[in-house]
Amino acid sequence: MRLRSLFGAVVSYALLLLAVAGIGGALWFSARIALAGARVSGLLFSVGLVVLGGFLGWAVRMAVGGNLLPADVDPTTVFRGGQGGL
Repeated sequence: MRLRSLFGAVVSYALLLLAVAGIGGALWFSARIALAGARVSGLLFSVGLVVLGGFLGWAVRMAVGGNLLPADVDPTTVFRGGQGGL
């Protein structure tokens, strides 16, 4: 296994673990915290962790596997479909 793919796998699994921890934090906040303001802020923080960790973990896994769309895509090829342009 190459060093890049090993590093990418470790980082992506750490980010996905962060997403799972965010779900656990959301469950903990909803079960243990009695104050409404603290519960809402804890839930919002946990949802942010889930979205951030899940999306970045997925993106790192796709980038390491070579399946993520590169940033230097030629946008002029999008309009080649016989429609006469936009």
